[in-house]
Amino acid sequence: MRYVSVFGRNIDSYIQKRLNNKTHLICTFDREDGLKLYILAIEINMRLEDNSLMPWGKYKGEKMANVPATYLMWLYNNEKCNAEVQAYIEDNMDALKEEIRQLGDKKDEAKRYSKPIG
Repeated sequence: MRYVSVFGRNIDSYIQKRLNNKTHLICTFDREDGLKLYILAIEINMRLEDNSLMPWGKYKGEKMANVPATYLMWLYNNEKCNAEVQAYIEDNMDALKEEIRQLGDKKDEAKRYSKPIG
């Protein structure tokens, strides 16, 4: 497959570096479409994954998988997250809700067993 030059750069090496070895189908574009390809590469690279680091906030530097679901949902519900974090939350919404539900079940169970007998 042949890639076109974007802004004087060899897009082949640029794409390989920026996409972190992810598999994407990219075909040859006309010169006018070079900007679209460049923007696509940036958008793909912006996606956070479980091993990505939280970019800001109370848990800055923590792996996204280790950031509490309650904190992520609070950010999402209060519209305090940027596009990267918002996309991560939306991609993992079901798992985050399940984690919060399980947390609630554990708290209820702890209350049930911590009451004195008699």
